Amino acid sequence: RRGNLKVRVHLRRDEGRGLDVLVSAAQELSRHGGDMLTEQPKRTELFWTKWWRLIEMLPFGQKEKPLTKQQLTNMCEFDLRDLETQQLIRKDTDLRATWKLRESTRVCSGHKGKPHGDLFGRYKDGKQKTDVAKAFTKKFSFR
Repeated sequence: RRGNLKVRVHLRRDEGRGLDVLVSAAQELSRHGGDMLTEQPKRTELFWTKWWRLIEMLPFGQKEKPLTKQQLTNMCEFDLRDLETQQLIRKDTDLRATWKLRESTRVCSGHKGKPHGDLFGRYKDGKQKTDVAKAFTKKFSFR
C-alpha cells in the first residue's frame, strides 16, 4: 500500500462509517423479511471484517434463508473489456445473496484461447484501469 498514512487512516474511517450504514440496512431488511445481495471482488477485505460477520449472522426473516455461500462469477463472461485494447477482463467476483443466483454466475469459457486484459496501470488519458471494473456491464446489469 502506498500513499500518505494519515490520508489512508482518514479514508478507512470514512469507509467504516459506510459499512455501518450497510449493516444497518441489512438488519432492517432482515427484520422485515427482505432479500439482500452483495457483490465484491473475490479478493476483497470486506469478508474478514467485523461488519461482514454482523451481516452473516442475520437470519433474513427465517433460519433457512441466510446469505448463501459465495457464488463466483467471472466478469469477462459479461463483456467486461479494457477500454483501449478491447481485451476481455476476467475480474473474479464474489456474489452472495439470499436467493440462488442462476443467470448471474458464469465461469470463464476461455474465449478460444484469447488472453485476458488486466486492470493494472492507467489509460492514455490518465484514468485508472481499475475504474473500468467498478461499473457493471450492460450484460451483467440486465440479468
